[in-house]
Amino acid sequence: MARQQMRWLFLSCKRALMRPMFLLLLILLPVGAWGIRQMENTDDGKIAIALFADGDSWNEQVAGRLIENSSSFAFYLCGTKEELVEDVAAGRAECGFSFPAGMQTLLKARDYKRAVRVTVSPSTTVADLASEVVFAGMFEVFGRDLLENYVEEGEAFSEARAVGGPVWNDVELLYEKYRSDGSTFSFVYETVDSGAMAESEMKSVFPVRGIGAVFVQVMGLAAAVMAAEDEKRGFYAAVTARQRRGFQMYSIGAMVALSCAAVLAALAATGDLHDSMEEIFALVLYGTATVVVSSCLLWIFRDSMILSGMIPVLIVGNLVSCPVFVDLSTFLPVLKMIRQCFLPWYYMSHGI
Repeated sequence: MARQQMRWLFLSCKRALMRPMFLLLLILLPVGAWGIRQMENTDDGKIAIALFADGDSWNEQVAGRLIENSSSFAFYLCGTKEELVEDVAAGRAECGFSFPAGMQTLLKARDYKRAVRVTVSPSTTVADLASEVVFAGMFEVFGRDLLENYVEEGEAFSEARAVGGPVWNDVELLYEKYRSDGSTFSFVYETVDSGAMAESEMKSVFPVRGIGAVFVQVMGLAAAVMAAEDEKRGFYAAVTARQRRGFQMYSIGAMVALSCAAVLAALAATGDLHDSMEEIFALVLYGTATVVVSSCLLWIFRDSMILSGMIPVLIVGNLVSCPVFVDLSTFLPVLKMIRQCFLPWYYMSHGI
């Protein structure tokens, strides 16, 4: 009897793999998760800010300083003002700053009001902060010009100029040294318990474990739908009621096992598989529970239409109550009780 059951399990796996849609989903889960994670890894989390220098070398120097030094924004140069406006309108840049030609001259003449034009989208929330960073970078470059003018014309360096020494060369070396070594206007941020502030972890990542948990349960219910259709077509007419239930469980178990294997592959592909044995054990428990629940639903309702109608309800219920993408229980505490009625929560809590 055990040999017959193993043969049935093998044939059920073969039958499931012969279904193009199911096979596509099995492949798409790890491959898609890996692709999304690769895109997340290449994204440094910086906010794109467009710059237009209008062909002015001094403006390009300011832009270069911003591109090189900023850690919060990803500044980049646009070839034309129209390109800057188009990037902001298309959402490729959060906002854009256009510097007019001769900006250095305007600063020296103190005629710089409304000289820099800012292009923003209606949804932006960082334009003011970006403006502070841009103008700080601009005056970092302009400050060097002011210092050079003061060295060449200021009274404090008159004696050094009279001797004929290379005054500006010496001052420039000191300026560059103290500007770049962190000793000038250096701040160290610490928490209240004197520990260094940790890097922000607010950047979201693709929820492989949550998506995988929902995927396994949906595939279990889909297998129950197939088993109900097989019974309706008289597929189990030659066996007893007890044998029929056993064969149905093996049919459901085949699809669930393959789905769990796909989830395990997705976790490995994205680097979320930290302890393989522990993860396999958790998937075996979760897969077994999914097979039991799906089989019970099949034996209670025995109608493929009813079971099919449960699938979208199950998906929505899992996404709303369980923290797959976002934990809504923060706003609706009652969801903490509701989620305990859904199997994915128990598997997801293993990885939280």
